[in-house]
Amino acid sequence: DKKSKIPSCIVPLPETHSLNTFSKLERKSMEELFCKGYQIDYKNIIYLSGFQANYKDYSMLLDSIKLLQNKLLFVIAGQGWEKKLGFKNCKINNSQVVVIDKYLSPTECLFLASQTLFGIFPYRNIVANEQFQGSGTLPNYIYNDKACIVFNEGSLPEDIEKAGIVINNPTPQKLARAIKKMLNSKLRSNFELKASKIKYKFSIDLHGSVIKKFFESLITE
Repeated sequence: DKKSKIPSCIVPLPETHSLNTFSKLERKSMEELFCKGYQIDYKNIIYLSGFQANYKDYSMLLDSIKLLQNKLLFVIAGQGWEKKLGFKNCKINNSQVVVIDKYLSPTECLFLASQTLFGIFPYRNIVANEQFQGSGTLPNYIYNDKACIVFNEGSLPEDIEKAGIVINNPTPQKLARAIKKMLNSKLRSNFELKASKIKYKFSIDLHGSVIKKFFESLITE
């Protein structure tokens, strides 16, 4: 802010898993853990990863799935979701929703972000005394060239730029339409290309460089 007298800098929260890798054997093990054999019946798998939190409106996501006729597998992975949602496995129309309630290792986070068909981040202010600002998981999806669906909340639209779909005033109907659009491979590939062009801004090196220069400027002033 040029008008502000307080020194500041702006840099996006970086991705956190690019230094992790997994072997073919580890991949097979994680496919077994997170797919549970469903990959045989469901070719389109959408992974949603992270801790349970009030600002993650997965109830709206489930309501949107009720409006879809597509055959999709949604895997919600992270601590606290089984208790919050009340099920481990739920059939909704032609889709299956599976909850894997566990603490995710960095390697598992990388697997989920890199193997999902696309990302869905139905994050918004739900609880009055909480203020949603942004997602620490979204950068990992963009860094893995994934198209994403987000609500117009916090920094999410700024983060994805044109690499996905931003939903204003979200409803289950709007989210269902966005998911259906994202299943179009041509449209999704276009979003993925745009994700690949903005992934650099979530680089750990870029983040470190900007912060380093900022602190150096404070020291020399």
